[in-house]
Amino acid sequence: MLSREISVLILGEIFKNYSFENSINKNKDYGYLSSREKSFVRMTILTYLRRNGEIDRVIRSYLKKKIKKKFFINVLRIGVTQILYLNVPDYSAVNTSVSIIKKRVPSLTSAINATLRNISRDKEEILKKSSTIYNLPSWIKDNLEKNVGKDNTLAISKVVVNRPYIDIKIRKDVFLKKNWEKILNGRNIFNEIIRKRDLGKVTNLPFFNKGHWWIQSLSSLLPIIIVNNYFKKIEKNRVSVLEIGGAPGGKTLNLCENKYKVTTVEISEKRIKTFKENLSRVGFKVDLIHGDILNINLFRKFNCILIDAPCTASGIIAKKPDILIKNKANILKKLIVKQYDILKKTSTIVEKNGIILYCVCSLISDEGQEQVEKFLFQNKNFSLVKLDEKMVGGVDCLLTKGSITVTPLSLQNEGGLDGFFIACFKRLY
Repeated sequence: MLSREISVLILGEIFKNYSFENSINKNKDYGYLSSREKSFVRMTILTYLRRNGEIDRVIRSYLKKKIKKKFFINVLRIGVTQILYLNVPDYSAVNTSVSIIKKRVPSLTSAINATLRNISRDKEEILKKSSTIYNLPSWIKDNLEKNVGKDNTLAISKVVVNRPYIDIKIRKDVFLKKNWEKILNGRNIFNEIIRKRDLGKVTNLPFFNKGHWWIQSLSSLLPIIIVNNYFKKIEKNRVSVLEIGGAPGGKTLNLCENKYKVTTVEISEKRIKTFKENLSRVGFKVDLIHGDILNINLFRKFNCILIDAPCTASGIIAKKPDILIKNKANILKKLIVKQYDILKKTSTIVEKNGIILYCVCSLISDEGQEQVEKFLFQNKNFSLVKLDEKMVGGVDCLLTKGSITVTPLSLQNEGGLDGFFIACFKRLY
């Protein structure tokens, strides 16, 4: 029962607007659980978050009287998650939920018992009538339908409820020397990317300490492929690259292994720490600056600027499903302003004939294509470098007026990709 109760308490913290990982770290009892119990807690909460709309819809339908007590509702959420979507005996899900309520809110014992038993009884019919589209909040669903259409939005909703794969990027200089599929128990899906389902403890994986690889999604590798294609006739050590928002460092490490001269600006002190650890382990060096690009004077220009802009992260909800229960519509306007301010600032520090790559892990057009059109309208000294599938190594993507978007439906036979938008601007004068 303890693991279920801890799950309820952690879920309560997430609903207070803490992230999934921060909510787990705040719970002291979680640290005393066995590895198996910890895995169960994480799986239960993540499953609820991915299926939150479907589960809450069932609860509203079966709860006979309106009960506002948040703890009670969260116990129901954890109970229903187990009954509908986890390999847990129904009687166990019901009994542990009843025990938790009996200890904390005894007056609601009968209510939770009756509600969960009724849901258990109707489980097959409930699952038959449910739809994954219910899990997308309106601020994501409406924007997705506008950007990729209703059919693709429904298809994406079916993909992101599944546990995501983990991508591992192998260093180019060691990739052909070993059988990495066998070593890492994964499959080679693209270039030097090995994809795994279960990661376990990262530091326990072979060749971690030797710096032969790092965690990086295939989507975030695509901007580097574009940079390589653009500068393919120039020696890479003569190309200066400014990366904005580089931590935890996947794209930076890609740039380093390709021999570019890299300067990275990162605003988050916590992410800087992880960044430095990754650089040290792999053995690369960059000019690392801690701060906000909008408040920094660099006193020089760069051949290439790579922007990983702050965004709603609507493209990575499979990996960060707590996004689904947070209303980011309220901060979308602020993010859009910040994104454009970064574009505007970098337009003054890129060399003539140099490029700016603008990237967001978002599928919302306000953060992607609309920013592109605004920037081009207000900055006549820039043109759009038209991107296509060839520019990103043949990965299937959506093409929109010269920009590209990869979605969870891209490379679907290999498990899909994180949602990612990329545009490339060239400075003319």
